Amino acid sequence: MITASMSTIAWREPGLAQAVASILPQVDRLNVFLQGYEYTPACLDDPRVTVATGPDSAFGASAKYHWVWDGLVVDGYHFAVDDDIEYPPDYVQRCIAKIDEYGKRAVVGFHGAVYKETVRKYFRDREVWRFDKACETNRFVHMLGTGTSAMHTSTMRLTREDFTAANSCDLFLALACQRQQVPMLCIARPAQYLKALRTAFDPRSASASEDYARRMVELHGSIPEWRIYT
Repeated sequence: MITASMSTIAWREPGLAQAVASILPQVDRLNVFLQGYEYTPACLDDPRVTVATGPDSAFGASAKYHWVWDGLVVDGYHFAVDDDIEYPPDYVQRCIAKIDEYGKRAVVGFHGAVYKETVRKYFRDREVWRFDKACETNRFVHMLGTGTSAMHTSTMRLTREDFTAANSCDLFLALACQRQQVPMLCIARPAQYLKALRTAFDPRSASASEDYARRMVELHGSIPEWRIYT
């Protein structure tokens, strides 16, 4: 079974239909957690789509793991996807090939980061390979962006307790991988293999971004010594 799960917020709806259209033909099941919507968007009217709302909205973007936490993902391959990315037609099969190549031991993805030995400024003290930019070689990293990540359901166990605050799901997944010694592989690709979609203006304030960065440094520091597992 191939399952994809997404958390979408209402102000990002302009890109939702395109994101869904790009990933849905490649999977058996698409789970979508709605946040801030007063209706179910028409693009989700498909028998392969399961829609949810509810208390897990408090987890923000991390609510894409709602079905994982509740044990509702059928054994197989699980893709975490975003509402502002267009996925290429071979995306799922390319990820599955890499998962299988590494014996289903690794989380794979296309947006990777390696932290410096000391992290004082979260967005400065790391090297990043963005999902929409070229990455010439496969490389193991400390963190993967969840919106372009995939794993086999046997690779690791994730619970709500692994995601202790709203959003920040990329770092929370990386922390869980550090604790469980799970490799994270950033896959080689050309530029624009994945494409960022236009969304509405982000209503969150600049000060909120600064607070977020400070919180990320604190969370990162909960692992005394980050390792790159292979």
